[in-house]
Amino acid sequence: MRVHDVTRVRSPKLCYITDRRSLRGSPLSSFLVTAIEAGIGMIQIREKDLDTPALCDLAKLAVAKARGTATQIVVNDRLDIALALEASGVHLGNPSLPAFAVRPIVPKGFLVGVSCHSLDEALAAEAAGADYLLLGPVFETPSKLAFGTPLGVGKLRE
Repeated sequence: MRVHDVTRVRSPKLCYITDRRSLRGSPLSSFLVTAIEAGIGMIQIREKDLDTPALCDLAKLAVAKARGTATQIVVNDRLDIALALEASGVHLGNPSLPAFAVRPIVPKGFLVGVSCHSLDEALAAEAAGADYLLLGPVFETPSKLAFGTPLGVGKLRE
């Protein structure tokens, strides 16, 4: 993958993708703070059903807590919020803007990630200027059951 600013872009070993509904009523904010304090490499704020003010509040907290740490905060699908709050980047899914449209309008070092479900999609994301990609689902998870059979480790290796 192309690296646009090696001083800011790191290869995270672990990415926490949020899903507050799986927390059974526990506040996501406390999980975010704990993950940042633990040194998680990247947190993807992936709360698709939150309204804009609530998503802004959550992302603002995460960005503020992560400032000066090794943790990078990316906002799922909401380029406007990611830019406004000076997050580390944006994560784009299938219905999002394509990476090639985002890359020229973001600041140097701003991460552009893309969700992929095949090798072809991964190669296309790289060609479009993505800094990283997430392939999935690799394993069966409750939040991805509706998407069919997991891809498996073999597809990840590919």
